[in-house]
Amino acid sequence: MESAINGMLTSLDPHSSYMDSKSFRDMQVQTRGEFGGLGIEVTQEDGVVKVVTRSTTRPPRAPASWRPT
Repeated sequence: MESAINGMLTSLDPHSSYMDSKSFRDMQVQTRGEFGGLGIEVTQEDGVVKVVTRSTTRPPRAPASWRPT
């Protein structure tokens, strides 16, 4: 059954696939918190991703003249 569902989802686009409950929980853990290189911390509330904090330090690729606003 899972293979049939995954087959339908992967036909939508290359980024869609089926996740069982364990894979989904693992994905939630991996995508929670700070994202390297972005300098932000995010959370999800009512299905909407929200930026909780932003970096006050210079991002890795920012010019030396960069200042937080």
